[in-house]
Amino acid sequence: MSHLVFVYGADTTEQRRLEDELRQTEKMAALGKLSAGLAHELNNPSAAAGRAASQILEAVNLLQQATAAMAKIGLSADEWDGVEIWEKSVRDRHRASLPLSPMDMSDREELLLDLLESLQFPAPWEAAPVLSGAGFTTDDVADLKTIVREPAVNAVLVRTCRTLTVDDLADVLARSAESISTLIGAVKSYSYMDRAPVQNADIHRGLEDTITILHHKLKNGIVVVREYDRSIPLIQINGSELNQVWTNLIDNAADSMNQKGTLTIRTSQTPDSVAVEIEDDGPGIPEEVKNRLFEPFFTTKDVGQGTGLGLDIAKRIVTGRSGGQISFTSHPGRTVFVVQLPMRPAERTDDVKAYEARGNIRSPEAGINVRDAV
Repeated sequence: MSHLVFVYGADTTEQRRLEDELRQTEKMAALGKLSAGLAHELNNPSAAAGRAASQILEAVNLLQQATAAMAKIGLSADEWDGVEIWEKSVRDRHRASLPLSPMDMSDREELLLDLLESLQFPAPWEAAPVLSGAGFTTDDVADLKTIVREPAVNAVLVRTCRTLTVDDLADVLARSAESISTLIGAVKSYSYMDRAPVQNADIHRGLEDTITILHHKLKNGIVVVREYDRSIPLIQINGSELNQVWTNLIDNAADSMNQKGTLTIRTSQTPDSVAVEIEDDGPGIPEEVKNRLFEPFFTTKDVGQGTGLGLDIAKRIVTGRSGGQISFTSHPGRTVFVVQLPMRPAERTDDVKAYEARGNIRSPEAGINVRDAV
């Protein structure tokens, strides 16, 4: 009997070892995909920031020269005050303006170019795009003529162009830094760095981090629709492993739609469980493979596109390690994967109390579902 127990124990240990190896294999495959996507996503804002940084010093020097040239004209105190108010109005409108269509932008540039040429403005072809992009019109020039004498109009317009250029470059730097910070924050949150294996987790934060990580696959042709029950509380779960599940399901959905379609992410709750639905409007799962979908090494993707371990690992994480369930329904035009997790309310730590105080948890009567698209 002891011999049989020993053999059984050995078999169990070997099975666990193989399961761990499978899970690690899938992690490495997923990491390869994510790192390639992140490199692409980080390259765009970092390149934009580099270009802006290389141009902003020259732009500031040109702005200083334009201000000095304006000072030499000898504007009165009233004229200086009027110019400051006028320029502030132009800059404020620039910050608040929406992008014009290419046709409207071209028409506005042409009008401004004609006006600047009539004023004998230096290099009008350079100034017209800057001014038109800021929402500048011929009426602004008419207003300026009521503020300063005719000889000062061009000097003020030159300084305004330089100011708008500096504003644009500073905005590029700020938005690039924000994009990089958002990506890095999402990676850190996604991986649950420096946190215990089981912790108080925000389901929606995990989903949003995954969407950010997979943005390179979603941004070109997929509309993401969120239908979130914002009253779902923090729950005790292994957030890092759960993010693997979201990654596999969202990645599969994007692939099934061939990068074009609508991805709907829906959350709901009962007293005993939390449910997350990942829905796509792709062609659906063929009937003949539905029974094999969670088998290890089975994949419907092309060679080199999938390991066949994603859904198997997802099922092991959800059912084995999280104590939940995963299921799906599929027909042409609609496939839905449903992950149900046990409702294990988070321990009432200071972080949880702060989370509640921010209004993240609301009563179900408060209108809990939200829809938005990116």
